[in-house]
Amino acid sequence: MEPELELFHKILSVCVESGASDVHIKVDSPVILRLNRQLIAIECPTPTEEWINKVVSKIVPVHSKARFENDREVDFSYYFPGIGRFRTNVYQQRGTFAIAMRYVKTKAPSFEVLGLPEQLKKIAEEPRGIVLLAGTTGSGKSTTLAAMIEHINDNFRTYNYTGRPD
Repeated sequence: MEPELELFHKILSVCVESGASDVHIKVDSPVILRLNRQLIAIECPTPTEEWINKVVSKIVPVHSKARFENDREVDFSYYFPGIGRFRTNVYQQRGTFAIAMRYVKTKAPSFEVLGLPEQLKKIAEEPRGIVLLAGTTGSGKSTTLAAMIEHINDNFRTYNYTGRPD
């Protein structure tokens, strides 16, 4: 494996192991993790333009390269075995590339772990309706919805295409 990707994967491993939700990488700045809503610089080599360019060239999917070249920004999913999956945005900032990544957990936390109110369980259990969650970036909207869906999946029977219980 190329040394650039080796360091990149080590950064992603540190993110997952520390429980951070996001990784921010930009030229001539410390690598930043978002941990419990705090931005924390980690101890690692400061990314250079050459290093980021090599990483970007390796991680942007082939099917997204044309759009990336055209728009100078692209969103995609990045997965590395043994580490996990990340929602990834590569963009150009002040003439250089930067990378913002959000770790996608494979298992949604439970209502109890999240400390969500009992009323949300009742809302999830309603047979019809629509649920809207609003909030700022990183406030837990997707995690809350995932917990609601897990609750439904764990506690209610599924139906096949005929409408009869499986």
